[in-house]
Amino acid sequence: MEHKQIVYGEYVLTPCKNAFNEKTSYWLSKKDHTIAVYAFTPMDAKNLKEMTTDESMQSYISHFEEKAGAKTKSEVISMLQQMQKETAKCVGFIAGTVSQLWVIRELLGTRIEELGGESIKIKVE
Repeated sequence: MEHKQIVYGEYVLTPCKNAFNEKTSYWLSKKDHTIAVYAFTPMDAKNLKEMTTDESMQSYISHFEEKAGAKTKSEVISMLQQMQKETAKCVGFIAGTVSQLWVIRELLGTRIEELGGESIKIKVE
């Protein structure tokens, strides 16, 4: 039986040969995510076809989303931008203001830009 990647929308099933028992299992991953979750190990070509029906794929996808708890880049960027806003609301002394701006601009802003997002602009008053 020939094993190939199976693309299903933004998800992909990737075959992975087990080094210990010669079986090939399929692992599910998602576009823009860095995690894969075990899906199944088919016994033969007929079983592989049965395990990749739309109904089966929806089951694997639900399992992936539940187990992975993974976030997309845009979700992470939104979280970091919210952290910038919350940090900007903090009140501090002069040394605190310097630290506050460093957290907003350098620490969080740099990570947002590395992910391809745009850092929010903060004005010092």
